[in-house]
Amino acid sequence: MRKDSNSSGWIHFSCSVGAFCAMGVFLGIFCAASGRAYGGAEESVIDVKLPYSIAYTLAPIDIDVTAKGGGAGLCYYIYDTFKKELAHGGLKEGMKKSIKFKPPRYGWYVVECGTYEKDHMTSGTAKFIGVTPKYPNMHTLEPKESPPSQGTGWNDEAMQAFTGLLLDRTNTRMGWDNAERVVADAKKYGVTVLMQFEGEPSADQAKEAVTRFKGRVKYWELVNEPNFTMSPGSYAQMVKHIYPVIKSVDPDAVVMGVDTCGIMPGWLDAFYKAGGGKYLDVISFHDYEGNEGIDPFHWNAKLSALRNVMAQYGDTNKPIWQTERAISGMRYWGYIGVSQAIRISLQRDILETWGVSNDHNNHYYVNVSGYDDVPTFVYSGSGPHQAALVCRTRAAMIRDLKFVEKLDLGPTGNNILLGLRYEGDSGKSITLRNYGCLDLPVEVNVTGGGVLEVVDAFGNKQSVPVMGGKAVVTVSQWPSYLRPAKGQQVTIPPLDFGSNLAAEATFTYSGGTKSPSSILTDGIFQDNYPDAPLGADWRGEYTGKAFKDKPQTLDITFPKPREIQKVLIYGVRADNPFSAILDYDLQYFSGGKWVTIEEVRTPCPPTDLVETYLRQKDIQWYQDNNFFVHQLKRPITTDKLRMLVLRVTHGADADTIADTQVPANTGKPIAQMWSPSGGWLELREFGVYGPSSGAARH
Repeated sequence: MRKDSNSSGWIHFSCSVGAFCAMGVFLGIFCAASGRAYGGAEESVIDVKLPYSIAYTLAPIDIDVTAKGGGAGLCYYIYDTFKKELAHGGLKEGMKKSIKFKPPRYGWYVVECGTYEKDHMTSGTAKFIGVTPKYPNMHTLEPKESPPSQGTGWNDEAMQAFTGLLLDRTNTRMGWDNAERVVADAKKYGVTVLMQFEGEPSADQAKEAVTRFKGRVKYWELVNEPNFTMSPGSYAQMVKHIYPVIKSVDPDAVVMGVDTCGIMPGWLDAFYKAGGGKYLDVISFHDYEGNEGIDPFHWNAKLSALRNVMAQYGDTNKPIWQTERAISGMRYWGYIGVSQAIRISLQRDILETWGVSNDHNNHYYVNVSGYDDVPTFVYSGSGPHQAALVCRTRAAMIRDLKFVEKLDLGPTGNNILLGLRYEGDSGKSITLRNYGCLDLPVEVNVTGGGVLEVVDAFGNKQSVPVMGGKAVVTVSQWPSYLRPAKGQQVTIPPLDFGSNLAAEATFTYSGGTKSPSSILTDGIFQDNYPDAPLGADWRGEYTGKAFKDKPQTLDITFPKPREIQKVLIYGVRADNPFSAILDYDLQYFSGGKWVTIEEVRTPCPPTDLVETYLRQKDIQWYQDNNFFVHQLKRPITTDKLRMLVLRVTHGADADTIADTQVPANTGKPIAQMWSPSGGWLELREFGVYGPSSGAARH
């Protein structure tokens, strides 16, 4: 576990097995929340008639709903992962209703029962349903197979295999019986198991453990997060002592470290200087970077620095593993499973480009066999989170293939899109996603065949027509998988918007700011992470609490009229106290007045105040939106652009519905403890571009 603080005053906790007792405030808050009853209809009972609340076909699902709350507006709703309504009905106190729900497609669904007013549930309870294909290369859970119903302990290899999170970690401290069970189950389910000496082992302890598991455990990690308990020099001395002991027992063993909490090039450099580098076969780390969000610019900068240190000491080609990362599915008493799914899959895609494969990347952890009070699991008593299904599909799409390359999508394309190519005897696959904007149409070149198969993040297949050697694929912030048929070739043209005209403009913000406007056009994607190598982003005051409440303007004034056809606006992710832009109008000045070019409305429905597992008390629908792409059908000529900002998130909270609540035993609204009052307008880059000359359509 660690505790980091940054300039915004937010405290981040993440936990490891050996530091559970140091949970502090974070643990206390979640324990208080888990014992809270919120009133209204939260005691309603929802019974999904499926093992694990998971279906493998699109057949109707039987659901019983029993209303046990009072008040007007008592009802049930069924939504998909984007809060699209699929069913609803009224209920009376004590009424039991049997529902047959036929899912329209593979995906994640929620059943809510409670009191509904205006546009959201004001109290109630909820259960999740996962509908996923029965992939031939992925495990299908059998009834009573997984520890949530068996109580068999921390590690759950059956659920690891189901979700496609194919690396699991255990340690010697938890005892030989547990280790034997985990090792046997990992073999049974095809999961890679990593055995960790959580604390500094003696030579005798190392010899005993490796002797016991020789031929059954290949991967050994030395000390959990030693940057909290040891200096790089003392850690190097320990590694020099233990590495030969492990190798003397099992020459085929793979020994890894330094296992720091955070991607820490400086700590690694000091370790190498102390002579420890040649005593590790793999460099491992935990990529906790101080915030919940996964930002590609930050990750690429930190991993590049890490690799540069390794290269300086002759370890250019040494493998790296990520051996613990907890990405939250619940935050501030609320369920944020939509964001969790996007962030977990994005983290895995980014690390793949740095040589960290799916079975070398450990999500901490799959279900509540782990810490109840660090809710980063992807399966719970409420059912599967979106991440369980999205990671399952990701693993199914690439499991029999080898990562070949990160696609070069051009100077602009590389900043808004991520493409990964996989190939193998069974075929080819291209993973394609955007980094966090509204859906983008991307034109790809296709040779051979009249259609291109595209599989979405939940496993739904679509046949996209190929006309004139081109197909248009809709690319969202969720991963999609382009699956070329035998003999079919797919390439994605690079995208280059050209020079940024905004570099010559003057920026004026109505709400007040202390940030220099040069941040917006320097070509650097600053961020809010502690120890950020890219610096801090631009921030302006914003006190509006709802759509069109106290809108603010950011004006971009050019020294002379310019012809404009494209605009790129990079904000930040809704992350702890950091506010994402949701709604704004892009305008230009013409004929003495402001004319709206495009209205941007981010899909982010109101928060529902319903309880899920651990009595978390709301479900939020924010995805991970953080930037915007404008490509105008026709150029405009103007000397002024305006961004009329109409809605931002309230830190990590999507709206004020959740952050005005007062959790039990705290006496303070969530907003006072975790979020700023209102929010901020936060920007990283602002790009303005003229008409392109023959650029690919995106």
